[in-house]
Amino acid sequence: MLGSRWNPKKPDDIKIVTKQYATFTENYFKGIETIKELYWEALRAPDNQDNLRANPYMREYFLKKRFGKTKEERVAEVKKVNQMYAEHVRTVDARLEEEAKLGIGTARENLEHKRENARIRRRLGFFDMEIDADGNEIQAEEGHGVEDEEADKFRITSARHEQAIKDNTERQKVDIVTPITGISKN
Repeated sequence: MLGSRWNPKKPDDIKIVTKQYATFTENYFKGIETIKELYWEALRAPDNQDNLRANPYMREYFLKKRFGKTKEERVAEVKKVNQMYAEHVRTVDARLEEEAKLGIGTARENLEHKRENARIRRRLGFFDMEIDADGNEIQAEEGHGVEDEEADKFRITSARHEQAIKDNTERQKVDIVTPITGISKN
């Protein structure tokens, strides 16, 4: 529905450009109105294919178009799709097991995240201390780390900023406008 307004590299961003009016404010409100209309259209769009369920002719047309005209072609194509799906499930399961072995998405990863927060806070001048199992006072970056929402926000913001810089360095179209002075009809 978004067409050229949507970039797959930035799936959470859309681009609305309005140059219909002379002032920025009018163009801004026109852009907001366009976003509202897109949102309303998205709400009205069906999530499931009711026509395929309700209309047997449309269902038959879709199945023949997607899986083949003859029954043999359809059976072979469905078997192929099921095999591809089973292979995909095996691949994803293997990847998840490997990530679990490496500690991705587990308590070990969260510990590293908290320790990184403690290192960031230390660079900013916060001295977070902990007591270890032996009763010694240690720095938080060597222990369990620190939960810090601001450090998380900083990490997210800096990642977005780096991505924006990377996107802005790509070649873009530049309009060259040359002002002409001293020419008149008189």
